[in-house]
Amino acid sequence: PPADVIVALSDGTPTAYRSDGTQIVQDANAAIVIQEAANLVNDNGGGSVALGGGTFPINASVTSLPGKPGNAPGNQIPMYSNMTLCGQGMGATVLKATGETQIGSTGGTIDNLHYRDFTFDGQNRGGQTTIYSEGPNRCSAERVAVINAGARSSSYSRGGIIWRTGQYNKIINCYAE
Repeated sequence: PPADVIVALSDGTPTAYRSDGTQIVQDANAAIVIQEAANLVNDNGGGSVALGGGTFPINASVTSLPGKPGNAPGNQIPMYSNMTLCGQGMGATVLKATGETQIGSTGGTIDNLHYRDFTFDGQNRGGQTTIYSEGPNRCSAERVAVINAGARSSSYSRGGIIWRTGQYNKIINCYAE
């Protein structure tokens, strides 16, 4: 059956819980917590990673993200097919980059990946600080804000919400600045 994982701030520290309340992982770097939650959802064939309200510090440039696929760039929190990453609303749930961080998928087709109701603050980290999917099909972003993710002085800089190729995708009520 699909898995649902809740990621909340417990005494200010990002923590992931199974839907039955069992703690999965706790770490000051929410990238590690979100990655563990996404892995569990993926291992169970899909589901949701529900982010609570608050500001979650994320730094995917660490090389020790658990279970990261071999094709994922060093700065990526990989997302998978048949999952939803959702928050409590733009401004209410904030993923705040403390290092160059990409949320998304690369290397292959991704189906039914959905982002909803959060803000991704890149803090002008430049590079690949973005929400990115390669080959998405039937994917969506709804009520997602990507702020301070602009390019800096790199020849390979981008920011915002980027979907390369794919079909039947939707971006609804989102903005990037």
